[in-house]
Amino acid sequence: MTLPAKIHQFLRMDRVKPSYRYNRYLKYPALGFNGGVAMAQDGDVHTLTTTWSPRYVLPRIVPVAHGVDLNIARLSQPDCLERLAPLLPAYEKWLEVTALRPVGKGLEGPKAAEQQQAEEAQLQQDLLEWKAELGAIRSGLAILEESRKHWSGPGPQKSRLGIPFEAWVSMNAAMAKVAAGKGYDEWRLFQLAFILASIPAFATRIREFHDFYTPEVAKHANAVTLLYFSTGGGKSEAFLGLLVFVLLLDRLRGKLRGVSALMRYPLRLLTLQQARRTLTAMAAAEDERYHRGHPGEPFSLGFWVGGSNTPNWHTTDGYTDVDTVQDVSPSGEVAHRETQPYKSARERWLKLSSCPFCGSKSGSTLALRRKPGAGGNALGHYCTAPKAKCSWNERFDEPTPLPFYIVDEDIYDLAPSVLLGTVDKLSALGQSQGTIRKFFGMFGFAPFVETATGRLFVPTLSRDWEGRAYSAEPGHPLRRKLGTCS
Repeated sequence: MTLPAKIHQFLRMDRVKPSYRYNRYLKYPALGFNGGVAMAQDGDVHTLTTTWSPRYVLPRIVPVAHGVDLNIARLSQPDCLERLAPLLPAYEKWLEVTALRPVGKGLEGPKAAEQQQAEEAQLQQDLLEWKAELGAIRSGLAILEESRKHWSGPGPQKSRLGIPFEAWVSMNAAMAKVAAGKGYDEWRLFQLAFILASIPAFATRIREFHDFYTPEVAKHANAVTLLYFSTGGGKSEAFLGLLVFVLLLDRLRGKLRGVSALMRYPLRLLTLQQARRTLTAMAAAEDERYHRGHPGEPFSLGFWVGGSNTPNWHTTDGYTDVDTVQDVSPSGEVAHRETQPYKSARERWLKLSSCPFCGSKSGSTLALRRKPGAGGNALGHYCTAPKAKCSWNERFDEPTPLPFYIVDEDIYDLAPSVLLGTVDKLSALGQSQGTIRKFFGMFGFAPFVETATGRLFVPTLSRDWEGRAYSAEPGHPLRRKLGTCS
């Protein structure tokens, strides 16, 4: 169909809330039934043709020229902050240009003037928020600059002032390994800005950086940050980068064990996928922590999803169908995995598809075993790759489970670094007082540790003490009161 452009009236998505961000994209040439419509323009003539499938070209989001070095490996080097310096002036220039942005483009009809006024007010409000974000990024960079002055090189810091910079370079070194495994080597600009803007919220927990906790930083730190990008845009990597930074920061500032992050997902399948991705990033961070000599326990992940997917307790039916590591060595998994009833338990509870440290799938079979002693009968995933191929196995003289807990009882008592679970699991928390006590225990309210197993202990009744030996957690306020029960 061909018609003069001056008589062609475009259709509009009137049910979409007006916004200066996309008002110009709300027009489309015609409405197709059981197909799409494409338009070609030749001078003053529009030609409309039908297509077998509707098609829409999404405007691509391309960052403006900024001069920031996004290479992850180079940002793990001592001179990394010079590579980030262009970010602030580039952001300021973008704000200047955006402030002059015409907001009325695409508005039509009798309410166009009223809508334009509302859009101008919205732009001014957004500019204030963007300026606040710029302030947070500036504060994050200032903290790293101050910290670098006192940085004593890779490893534990001689001065607490050097901690944030050590966490920063260690994080980038870890994420460079994650990126290399996926075939890329750079941050996206929004990922880097998100992490830098979040640094003040965490680094100012260190007493020496309290002065950086300004009202502007407090406002940003106490707000919920929503990262919105389309699928595949890099949201998870941005969050994982910040997660790794926080884990390393906590170890360096003296938090030797316990939960540093709580992650919740709406669907169990999505939770498992994200657990595997998260554990891969944590494994890279753990390698950095170990080789740089940072203190504390290995970083660990608690997969907290409930009894229909994983055991809740050691008394769960079928739990003892999994052999102990002493009864059947993980190295014999190839021959043992078809043996019943272990085979059924393995099919239900083996949650990892590969080792997060070496990535081995074929030639190295993951095994499930129970481990008495340290961990106290905890159910663990074991990588059976040779020490030369797996950085985790290389550390130990005997088979040691990966830092991944799937049993609720183990999660409560061993307090993983990251607790990852479903929304419904958290919502059901209040149904049991005992579970509430255990849940709060892993967040720092457990005053004792069982000396034989390393499990946290929250006493409730006198009989809880019978036949057990406990020591108080270092620094816990109840240590002085109950510390005689060691």
